[in-house]
Amino acid sequence: MKNRPLPSPPPVPPATRAEVHKFLKGLQEFRAKDGKSIDEAGIKQFLDKMTVGSQQAIGRRIMMDILKSPPSERRDEPERKRQRPKRKPTKKTKTSPKSESKRASKKKRSPVKKKKAIRRR
Repeated sequence: MKNRPLPSPPPVPPATRAEVHKFLKGLQEFRAKDGKSIDEAGIKQFLDKMTVGSQQAIGRRIMMDILKSPPSERRDEPERKRQRPKRKPTKKTKTSPKSESKRASKKKRSPVKKKKAIRRR
């Protein structure tokens, strides 16, 4: 017999805001106070009292609230257009007579006439 994969459980509906508020208040008891470190053992016990489903529901509610939150004030402002930096005027360099003659010779040349391609039979 082949091993069949277990079906995934149905998605948990999100928790209410009151449940999330209660969860966050409970976590605040374990925060660092007056130079004391975070009570990791207390947090572990607090989370062990909750079911996996309730933790998933609270996580889902928090993610929904984050994604549905209004955009921040910074996004409402139009972006400021950047100004180009002012460039210093460039000095014109003198060209040597040899380079001028090369340029001139290219301009004076007549274009090469192309022969029409002859069709072969």
